[in-house]
Amino acid sequence: MEMEKKGKGRPRQAKNTTQFWQFARAARVMCAYDEARERGDKHSVAVRGVVEHLKRSNPEMPISQTEVKRILVVWRPRNATLPYPRTASRVTREDWSEIGSTNES
Repeated sequence: MEMEKKGKGRPRQAKNTTQFWQFARAARVMCAYDEARERGDKHSVAVRGVVEHLKRSNPEMPISQTEVKRILVVWRPRNATLPYPRTASRVTREDWSEIGSTNES
């Protein structure tokens, strides 16, 4: 009876996949970074501010200045235009009910 031999090291993640928590973290990083830049903060100050903000609001989420910079490189390449406006808006209950009613048909 032969047993399959396990590969050495950590199993590799499938290419071009992102776990939900990583995607959510990236979204929060970009939102906080945009807010800091709109206030007039320079890049380095904005990066430090994002780290401090995320650590205060969600201490169990791993984040560092290096990770913020990596997220910005992946999701915000230089000289790229944004596909959405930088203004934040809240979704109301009425908006959700409209979305739900259009999906049911």
